[in-house]
Amino acid sequence: MTIGVLGTFLLLVIALLGRWSGSAKLTAANGSAKLTANGSGKLGVDHPVQPTAERSAELGPTQIAAASSPARARIILIGIGVLLLWMIGAHFFLPLSLAYRGTPSAQLAAFCIEHLHQSPPVPGEYILIIEGSSVTTRGVDGAALERSLRAAGIPVTVIQLSLSGANHLERLQLLQNFANSLSSSDWQRLRASRLILGHEVQALYDRDPLLNYGNNPFTPTTLAYSNPDNLPTLINWMTNRYDLRELWNRRSELQLIATQFLYNALRISYLQLWDTANRAALFAGFQPAPKRADFQPVGLLPIDFPPDPILSGRQAYPRITRWTGGRDAAFRSIFKGTVRSELFFSLPGWLSYEFNYDNWWSNAHPTQLFFNGNRPQIRTRLREPRLWNDPGHLANSGAEIYTEELAQFLKGHWPGQPG
Repeated sequence: MTIGVLGTFLLLVIALLGRWSGSAKLTAANGSAKLTANGSGKLGVDHPVQPTAERSAELGPTQIAAASSPARARIILIGIGVLLLWMIGAHFFLPLSLAYRGTPSAQLAAFCIEHLHQSPPVPGEYILIIEGSSVTTRGVDGAALERSLRAAGIPVTVIQLSLSGANHLERLQLLQNFANSLSSSDWQRLRASRLILGHEVQALYDRDPLLNYGNNPFTPTTLAYSNPDNLPTLINWMTNRYDLRELWNRRSELQLIATQFLYNALRISYLQLWDTANRAALFAGFQPAPKRADFQPVGLLPIDFPPDPILSGRQAYPRITRWTGGRDAAFRSIFKGTVRSELFFSLPGWLSYEFNYDNWWSNAHPTQLFFNGNRPQIRTRLREPRLWNDPGHLANSGAEIYTEELAQFLKGHWPGQPG
């Protein structure tokens, strides 16, 4: 309500300035007409001033437009100036984080902070941060992975920052929420440890920086990651991914992006959101799911698929994924130079496109530590439909198997010792 009152007040100020400017112009025009009517430069009574309508007719539309144009330009400039001052002031005095404390990304980040504090630091500690979307949320059991690695003598704390339905901006916001919640002692701990950042590799997400952005528009969840501070990052992703024709074809999404970012920049409904942003129950990054009753595939999970025909032009893998380097760099930068190593991982699925993409990714990035979830050994263990929630997500029993395989891989390919 307060924000609405202040906004209305600003509009009122602009309107009053406009009326004052118009009145000043009219007064100046009247004075000029009187001097002209007298003919001598003196105000006289022998030549009364003509009525406004007649004088307007004599002046003509061109002169009237010329007289009003500077006033309109001044109104526009004043309005833009007031708007910019409002947005700058709101940025410093009305932090968006207070309005979105009850969103899933904020709750998950708070859970991970608690887990970090509950795991006391040890000499030679590793911290493995896993980020991802729903395939990671349902397929990777971070707590079980941590237990397995510690049992093998690796002093690691696993922080699982994955969220179902999270698009790239929400994943960025989730990492930011976690980093912004770290205390100075937490940062010292990260710098003293060897921080490993684990990135999800997923074909459908990697080819589209705007995938799922339009889900649930103007809800607190969506508005929370439509943070104006992230706009330069999003623009960088889009310009590295799309050409002008592709951007034009997605103009409806671009309009939604502009509207939601402006909504936050102006702090519309800020206090209403702030009042209702009560912290809800915290939850972990692993959210197991049962097998869905409507998922009834014909046969078992295929061990492999025939290779895709060579994709070229707009659909070539190197072209549609060239922006992901900037995304991964943005994720790394959140941790202020404390990332010492990176892990890339994918999860299995029933789609041939994802299968072939993972194999391409493995060959295209030979120097990266990559756990390919679509390797034959893993797919063989996950062939039974009862291990799946749907074609793209593992059920709880399937997640146990996948996490075991990931733990075995990390035990044999663990990054170097802290230095």
